[in-house]
Amino acid sequence: IFKKEALHAVGANELEGDADVAPFASQDVFIVGYPLGLVAGVPIPVWKRGTIATEPSIDPDGLPLVYVDSATRPGISGSVVIARHVLAGQYQKKDGSKSNTIYAVRNNVLGIYSGRLHPSHVEAQLGRVWKRPVIDETIKGVRFYKGE
Repeated sequence: IFKKEALHAVGANELEGDADVAPFASQDVFIVGYPLGLVAGVPIPVWKRGTIATEPSIDPDGLPLVYVDSATRPGISGSVVIARHVLAGQYQKKDGSKSNTIYAVRNNVLGIYSGRLHPSHVEAQLGRVWKRPVIDETIKGVRFYKGE
């Protein structure tokens, strides 16, 4: 039985895995938010699945973003995007040490969702995700993009 009183907020970055892994094109991501203002009976977000559609090491048009293929809807802008990594065998941890697990699923924050490339429902369903470093820099108060 679910009890709303037991809920407490935790930042997505606090739930990250310990693996030192990089995102890649074709990888599963989850856009965690409230499409169309939907609240599923309790104040918890919906996890929308997507796929990284562009190479994360490239900045399209010089912008620090990644495109994801996902059937998103209005209201989900500003949602955190989580990249899911499934690891088999030992893996490198962020602290430089090696894991001693055989199988693990680790989530890392890819960035923040910022709307679709084309608003039409019949065109490519590509959404913009601002990369984690630009979000971190924005929070620190550093101007990352010097566009006009």
